[in-house]
Amino acid sequence: MECVESIVASVVVSIVTGIFSGLVSGWFIMNYSEYKSLRDDALKYIGKIGYMQRDNKVLIYFPKDEGALLSLSSALIRKGHNGIANSINKVESGLGRYKVKAPDDLQDVCDFLNEVQKEIRLSRPNFHGLIFGRNVNFKEIWKKLIWI
Repeated sequence: MECVESIVASVVVSIVTGIFSGLVSGWFIMNYSEYKSLRDDALKYIGKIGYMQRDNKVLIYFPKDEGALLSLSSALIRKGHNGIANSINKVESGLGRYKVKAPDDLQDVCDFLNEVQKEIRLSRPNFHGLIFGRNVNFKEIWKKLIWI
């Protein structure tokens, strides 16, 4: 009888452990795939930005879906990935400075976009964003716990 109880207990523990580890790994993979999807969408959008030089001026053409970079950046911030969101925000703010007249601005724009794309490709997801699925500020949580 004792042997049967031992087997039943180990089976129950194994099932509970398996369910828990499956849920945790599923949650982690879900958040990572969402991060990767948002990152890839940002890279596609930046790749579609057109630029050309005409009469000592660089003309920059954004794709039709205006606000896409802002919404991608907001989604990444909401998910806790602030580093890549800041790199995406550089595109909108950085391209504004190329509206001045200069003959060599075209290469600067090309270099700038390549640099931002490289930053986005090399960026790593935030660990807290992957585990919790959102931006978590542990300092504020700790302060609240101390004052309770």
